[in-house]
Amino acid sequence: MRVRQEHHPDAIDRSVVVGRHPGPRFGFDWHYHPQLEVTLIVSGRGVRLVGDSLAESGPGDLVVIGPNLAHTWASEPSAMMPADAVWALCSTEHLRSIPELRRLNGLIAASDRGLAFGIEVDDARSLLASADSLSEYDQVVAVLRVLAILADHIDQAARLATPHYVELAANRRPVGDVATNRLTQVFAHVAAHHGEPIRHEDVCALVGMSPAGFSRFFRLVTGRTFTTYVNEYRIAEACHRLGNSDETVAGIAQDVGFGSLANFNRTFLRLKGVSPSAWRRNLERYQT
Repeated sequence: MRVRQEHHPDAIDRSVVVGRHPGPRFGFDWHYHPQLEVTLIVSGRGVRLVGDSLAESGPGDLVVIGPNLAHTWASEPSAMMPADAVWALCSTEHLRSIPELRRLNGLIAASDRGLAFGIEVDDARSLLASADSLSEYDQVVAVLRVLAILADHIDQAARLATPHYVELAANRRPVGDVATNRLTQVFAHVAAHHGEPIRHEDVCALVGMSPAGFSRFFRLVTGRTFTTYVNEYRIAEACHRLGNSDETVAGIAQDVGFGSLANFNRTFLRLKGVSPSAWRRNLERYQT
């Protein structure tokens, strides 16, 4: 399973492009594109895969997917309900260039992991559901209104892909509001050496801090322990490889830094809710 880059010719010189996917089912189409995407599932059941987030999907599923974040929907193999979805691609460059749309900046920033919205935004669902039948001008108006509603409900949205998967897929070192030079050094060290044993004392020496001081610092700025971060990074790497290669689970476990397959399986189950083999089977099931 390889992720592909998708190009929409209509989106080259337009701020908003709206389309519809009617058909018997959603086929597995693992892809990404430079535009922000808003998708509403009108009909059909199956799964939604955004980065390393795999979840059930059905009518009313409303998701915002950031630029270059891999994603797909796939119908249940035996699904009887016909598939129908409305989507809008939006140029974040154009959105950010308009001062009056600055209220959307928070939504754009949060979309890098993907956002799933609950029942609080039914007005946005109604607007998007019929947007494909509008003129190009009215499509822009409708989609901007959808984005404005969603921007007001970011706190109720579920974040989908883990930050570490996003960092990995984008092939960039983590940066963010709390990314000091010291923290960036730590992130870069983990990215470069996650497949090897990572000693706490080596990381402390790297940033010139005592073990106790580093532990307090890292928990304060990331909300997690350093060990938790390393495990999350390794599992995100594993998800990326489970979804993009035919490597064995045991081989992946070893390559991402778990010396014990049992420990890898336990950690994966705790973080993802399923075993690595089940996670891969779930993906493969929807590729048919």
